[in-house]
Amino acid sequence: MRTGNDRPRAFAGHLLTACCFGVVGGVTLLVAEAVIPYRGHYSLLGDSLARVVFVYLVSFIAAGTVFGLVVATPSVLAGRLLRPAGFVRFYAGAWFFLAASFWYLRNHPLSAIRRLWASPDMLFIVAFLLAAAAVAMAAGRIIAPKGRPPRTKHLVPPTAASVLLALVLFLTQRGSEFRLPQPPADPSAGPNVVFIVLDALRADHLSAYGYERPTSPNMDRVAAEGVVFLNARSHGNRTVLAMPAIFTSLYPSFHGAISRGELMSPLPDDRVTIAELFQRANYTSVGLMTNIYLKSAFGMTQGFDRVEEFNAGCYALGLYKLLRKLNVLGRPEYASTGSPGAAALTDRGLAWLDHLQDRPFFLYMHYMDTHHPYVAPEEFERRIRPSTDGPDAAELFIETLQLLKAGRPQDLDPERLEALRDYYDATILYADHEIGRILDRVRQISQERETIVIITADHGDEFLEHGSLYHTNLVIEGLIRVPLIVWDPARYQGGRRVESLVRHIDILPTLAGIIGQPVPQEAMGQSLEPLLTGETRDLELASISEGDFCAALVERNWKVMYVDSTDTAYLYDLDKDPQEYRDLSASEPEVMADLMRRLDLYLEKAQELGHQAESLANPEIIRQLKALGYL
Repeated sequence: MRTGNDRPRAFAGHLLTACCFGVVGGVTLLVAEAVIPYRGHYSLLGDSLARVVFVYLVSFIAAGTVFGLVVATPSVLAGRLLRPAGFVRFYAGAWFFLAASFWYLRNHPLSAIRRLWASPDMLFIVAFLLAAAAVAMAAGRIIAPKGRPPRTKHLVPPTAASVLLALVLFLTQRGSEFRLPQPPADPSAGPNVVFIVLDALRADHLSAYGYERPTSPNMDRVAAEGVVFLNARSHGNRTVLAMPAIFTSLYPSFHGAISRGELMSPLPDDRVTIAELFQRANYTSVGLMTNIYLKSAFGMTQGFDRVEEFNAGCYALGLYKLLRKLNVLGRPEYASTGSPGAAALTDRGLAWLDHLQDRPFFLYMHYMDTHHPYVAPEEFERRIRPSTDGPDAAELFIETLQLLKAGRPQDLDPERLEALRDYYDATILYADHEIGRILDRVRQISQERETIVIITADHGDEFLEHGSLYHTNLVIEGLIRVPLIVWDPARYQGGRRVESLVRHIDILPTLAGIIGQPVPQEAMGQSLEPLLTGETRDLELASISEGDFCAALVERNWKVMYVDSTDTAYLYDLDKDPQEYRDLSASEPEVMADLMRRLDLYLEKAQELGHQAESLANPEIIRQLKALGYL
């Protein structure tokens, strides 16, 4: 028989149970949204970990209270009371529903599990989740023993345990920001390497490559002190094609990374990357990965001891995103786009340089500022474009793109296109300014230990030279001719400008030789050491570049480009026509036939190997490809 005290007790039970599960849920979501994605670099959250822990707990206690009120009030007023064990099961079910939703809403659940499994904090996180589950079960037993109404004091232990776990989480993670494996000292280790890539930076917009504007004073200085390759080639017109080629010394059809519409295939685990070579040489490898295609979901973090993916724009369930929008938590500079600005990336690079001085290291940094929509701080925009008239960079880019998509390029004002180029140059100037800070620090480090700096771009960008904007067009020169600068005064004579054609796939073999590692058997490039030392002037190489539906072969002054979507081919003399405006396929039939035959053979082999994953390990096939003259 129910008494008059049943209703207030049931009402209080609802609230207390909801708050208890709110605390457990808050701590669990904290692990899912902050600890796992940001482990080891919590400064990227935009607020201290202590504040994030506090806000998550308060938010979920508040949410639990509101949820308890919403459920308890009508049931109490209607006189239809759940027994204590009933509402414990109700809230436990709600909690597990949220947990299941978390895994469902993840874009790549298997990748998330792999990242967790590889985490240095894996044991701690597993132990924590087991403890949280134990707390949830204990809460049910304490709240509703043998069907008796709950008492407030019974809810204190599980709630306090969850708060204590959150405190332990905070204390155990505080010192992990620069946690690194400790490799054995190796006096014979080679030089440090700082590898800098600027996204979508075309070579002909750098002062060191003859551009009329002083867009790159710091990179110009490095170029004057180092070796400049004037004819360096990327192997793809998009990051997902180009970067794996750099990391593996494999052409796009062979490295296996694909992203085309809904079709996505990450870099296979059996590909040997630059970072893995450094790992084998007992280097410490750190990657600052700002581009989405460089992150673990695409397999591009293989071999790195530590990776910062700067995924402040990606959330598990979105609580953190909501709290940021409400200004409850801070908004780091890069949170609006998911990629940090050059200043934020440089700050992280400098912090890592300070923590890597006692060991040989490989530091990879990827700057996204030169990528569309070409937004730079106002200070740098004004240095390139003093006028304040017209739309801002992002607005101008979107308007221009919409005109092109609508098939109305004739409506584009030439002055607005020139303004877009101005904004692009401003981003180069901004990135160069921040890279200058890194270079100053590297000069100091190099006085104690030899340090090499490599600067390049994954691909370039187009400004309607062939009717398109940014990098969605064919493998035209504006997209595949990139800067490549190597700086090491201790090893190479400065001021050398190399005209020989070189390729991104040659970077891995070059670094392998420098750090004393064997070049992977499947690598398609060759070392640039003879050019760096001045031993030879020309390696007489040919280069392949690929797009989604096109490919090109460049050798000496000639370039053949095939577009498979239209089954057409074009021939250009790059010495006389660097902008590729005059197709010579009809007037130079012999050259066209020879280059097209070799490109066709490459594409046939690529298609054949696309169906034979094991073929990359076959030295005979690699020998055949090299014998054809385009490897």
